[in-house]
Amino acid sequence: MPFKIPALLLCLILSLPPCVARAEGVSQFKFTDLDKQAHMLASYGMSLTLTRFLETKKLPIWESVLIASASTIVVGASKELFVDSEFSAADMLANGIGTSVSAALVFTFEL
Repeated sequence: MPFKIPALLLCLILSLPPCVARAEGVSQFKFTDLDKQAHMLASYGMSLTLTRFLETKKLPIWESVLIASASTIVVGASKELFVDSEFSAADMLANGIGTSVSAALVFTFEL
């Protein structure tokens, strides 16, 4: 398919902002931390669900993934800024991983 290269590039671009948000806080990231697993699962689920919903509205796959991924990252960042007592770059990295895995899954298997 002709859109696979731009789709892969999109997945990589989506994973960058959380990684560079606050690099000093990312050292706290551990895959075994239950909080980080919850962030990855929630952002994966939100992104995949919204992508599938937007596809039912006849949007192209790349547009559905872009809107869903951006919306998920905004929700995660809003939670970090307004709900938590302090911003956690490690949580944002977990959100980015979950969102990127969702995008990669959609493009790889053409869900």
